Amino acid sequence: MYPSQYTIEQLRELWLAQGGDDSIISTPNAGQQRAGDVAAAIGYQESRGIPTAQNVNTGGDAPGSVDYGLWQINNHYWPQFDFTQMFNPNYNANAAVQIYATQGGSFNPAWAGDIGRYEQFLPGGAGYAAGGGQQSPVQGSTNTGSVGGGSVSADVVQSTNNALQLFQNWVTNPGQNVIYKTFVLIGILILLGTAEPTSKFAAWASLAILVVLMLQTNPTTT
Repeated sequence: MYPSQYTIEQLRELWLAQGGDDSIISTPNAGQQRAGDVAAAIGYQESRGIPTAQNVNTGGDAPGSVDYGLWQINNHYWPQFDFTQMFNPNYNANAAVQIYATQGGSFNPAWAGDIGRYEQFLPGGAGYAAGGGQQSPVQGSTNTGSVGGGSVSADVVQSTNNALQLFQNWVTNPGQNVIYKTFVLIGILILLGTAEPTSKFAAWASLAILVVLMLQTNPTTT
């Protein structure tokens, strides 16, 4: 009997058991990753590890075609396979391994639609532990597991934190004029004048908090 739902780690083991690649490869959004980890993440994104997952396509180049099983193998693009066997996890994984090899050791274009979505299920990603992953991120990985919007580089995160720290130091610096700072912040808000209402509200709330911080830090500065 097969599991009714595979974890990310079980998908990785299934991929490797069918002869799948586990070398270090480059990914569009997550830096260097093990191919087995990428395969497992894509499988989990495609089917949530459910061997009997099935999706009928209503658009694209092949409307009416069907994606089957753990790696959602499409019967239009890959007709050489026996689709009566696609709900068999071993057969589905083997088909995925063959497709990967056919594409020159690449997950694209067959699973190109998962870019920006599967990264959350890579080691270190936001959905990795919940999906049953057990591997450690490889050196060179830049995955931070942002859900639904691709991955953010660790360098970008660090740069953002540094900028925020510099801004905080400027706000609380007693040598700076409070009125001057307030006008600068109002100028920033004007630049945000075309933002959506939620962003405007957040910006005004931030201004109020920053003014309070400045007045507390500089009670006599004018």
